[in-house]
Amino acid sequence: MRELLSWGLGGLMVIAPSVFAADKPLSVKETIVLDAPAEVVWAKIGHFDDMSWHPGIASTEIVDGDEEKPGAKRILTLKDGGKIHETLTARDAKKMKLSYKITESVLPVSEYSATLSVRPEGTRSRVVWISQFKRKAPSDDKAGVDTITGIFQSGLSQLKASLH
Repeated sequence: MRELLSWGLGGLMVIAPSVFAADKPLSVKETIVLDAPAEVVWAKIGHFDDMSWHPGIASTEIVDGDEEKPGAKRILTLKDGGKIHETLTARDAKKMKLSYKITESVLPVSEYSATLSVRPEGTRSRVVWISQFKRKAPSDDKAGVDTITGIFQSGLSQLKASLH
């Protein structure tokens, strides 16, 4: 009995770290400096009801609330037909910052929240897009990180191209 208990506890010690790893938050941060004033960039990306600047988004629809106030809900339809449901959690036009969370999506992530901000740098601006999330599928950190990194990079690249 003592050997069985010892083996069982030893097994728990091996299993426990992998269980905790599944709950480990992941994050992605992408930054770009643009040759445009911060106010111009914010006018393009600072509205929760318009993600037309992102090449992967076919349409943005506000389905509840005021697009400038926390609690607003939107559905992004991807060009491949997938849907992402998001809720605005904070928006500060003076600080040129908005935060949102995904409530339902086709992406391989869960418990996703992100902040998109614009900072002036002289006559230029810096856009920072940062997110924190967990993976949906066990043992698939890479798919989550790669997917969000790709979304951020393609959006910021398109934003840069659209401002020149």
